[in-house]
Amino acid sequence: DVIDEDQSELLLSALDFSQTPVMDVMTARVDVQALDADGDWQKLILDTREVLKKRLLAGVMLDGTALSYDGQTLVVGFDRNYETMQYLMVEKEIVLLNGRLRALTENPAAFLRLEQASGLASAPQIQEHETLESLRREAEKEKPVADALKTFGGRIVDVHRTDEKKG
Repeated sequence: DVIDEDQSELLLSALDFSQTPVMDVMTARVDVQALDADGDWQKLILDTREVLKKRLLAGVMLDGTALSYDGQTLVVGFDRNYETMQYLMVEKEIVLLNGRLRALTENPAAFLRLEQASGLASAPQIQEHETLESLRREAEKEKPVADALKTFGGRIVDVHRTDEKKG
């Protein structure tokens, strides 16, 4: 094959460019910062405990799982089957937590978004739930308890779970 004049210029340019160091053609970005959803969530939990002095809230926040952070929205999930109470407690303080997140990230547009999803519970949370269910079933077998439940049309529920369905 014969190379015409236009193709030869293009070929020479490509060969010349291959000799150019990358630093001569690339511009370094100094304004890019790493986004760490879990790290920022942990900082917010620590701030809640140490600065706000809300130890119970900080303890409840530990059950949340940082799902993502895009530099503005920190998304934290709570398992809908095991962490409903924790979700509601954190949601109640969302305005306060948004203010602290903005201060910690130095981003006036930052905010916290809470989600409920399945599969976020830890093994200890699942084990605790199973233990409580087992204890409930055992208690219902005791004659005085069974009689009281039958007499009053009651049932045993975990008062810490807000999503119990009425029976």
